[in-house]
Amino acid sequence: MVYLNSVFHWIKDKPKALAEFFRVLKPGGRLGLNTQDPDHPHEFRHFVSRAIADAGLTVEHLSLQPALGIRAAGLEILAKAAGFNAFRSELKTLVDLHDDTDSLVAWARSSSFGNFLAVVAPAEQELFRRSLGHLLEARHTSRGIRLERYLVFATARKPA
Repeated sequence: MVYLNSVFHWIKDKPKALAEFFRVLKPGGRLGLNTQDPDHPHEFRHFVSRAIADAGLTVEHLSLQPALGIRAAGLEILAKAAGFNAFRSELKTLVDLHDDTDSLVAWARSSSFGNFLAVVAPAEQELFRRSLGHLLEARHTSRGIRLERYLVFATARKPA
């Protein structure tokens, strides 16, 4: 089995990657992955964009890399072109709860391989964090800051 958890959207040459997954699998082997769908960006990205503008920063300041996501239909075409069959996919909504703005920013750093805010001076980080916190006030629940992520979950099989 080849399994990719929230990394396929970062791969630039998706056809090449799928061909390699197909090559290394035994006959009957399975592929499983989840990936961002460009038509359904995570809610966090909307809040980040607004916080950047409100704080007077630019996207370059925050190293908010564009996700190289793929729609389910496009993923199916690529998987079949690589030789896979029995393709199935489903767009799922995941709910994340964060204790506070700082824990959300820490999650973003972890999710972006440490790049989020990496080149931002401490004073600018604080401007961004305050702006983000203000924007997220309406998302606070008794369990934390509630944000949704949207991922395409897909499976396919190498013919036996």
